[in-house]
Amino acid sequence: FTFAKDAQGWDFFDTDNAKYILGQGQNIFIELGSDFTGNNVTICLETPTQAKITLVNNGKLSDNLKISLDGPNFANLDKTRVTLQPGEEETLTINFSETTQDVGKYDFKLTVESTLYDYSVEKEFTATLQDCYNLEVEKFQGEDSICVEEPPVYKFRLTNNKSKDVELDVSVSGIKADVDKPKLTLKPGETKEIEA
Repeated sequence: FTFAKDAQGWDFFDTDNAKYILGQGQNIFIELGSDFTGNNVTICLETPTQAKITLVNNGKLSDNLKISLDGPNFANLDKTRVTLQPGEEETLTINFSETTQDVGKYDFKLTVESTLYDYSVEKEFTATLQDCYNLEVEKFQGEDSICVEEPPVYKFRLTNNKSKDVELDVSVSGIKADVDKPKLTLKPGETKEIEA
């Protein structure tokens, strides 16, 4: 607002408006690590697995953060509190433990909340739980009934029909037997034959 008097003594005035906008200058960026494809991470129900998430302080001030993970209890965070300077980043590890949950997709929500300022950010992701280890055993040679005088020979096909390598200790139970390959490794989709 301006008020003045000109040379002839006439009063006049002029007005103008301005806005003062108060915004949140603090911000935390949540970046899913290379273990994720999009917003999904694939894990095995039989083995512990880890995935990484990075937090970046994009704000102008140092910040103290409280971190929580909502979702099924087979996942937990290695850190629940961090302090970040402006521009600093911190990598968190999500530990997925062995579980008896059903194979399928499970939703999670990571929440990062400032303990100094009035704001929080969230990131949702999905964990696809798979059965990664399995073995098919097929007998393809050998009689069910034999004479005790004959040395029986049995042949088996072992197939890894899942997505992870399996290391095997092969033996026969119920009768004394020698196996030609007592230890072997099968890659996903691979088949090997053994003789007992």
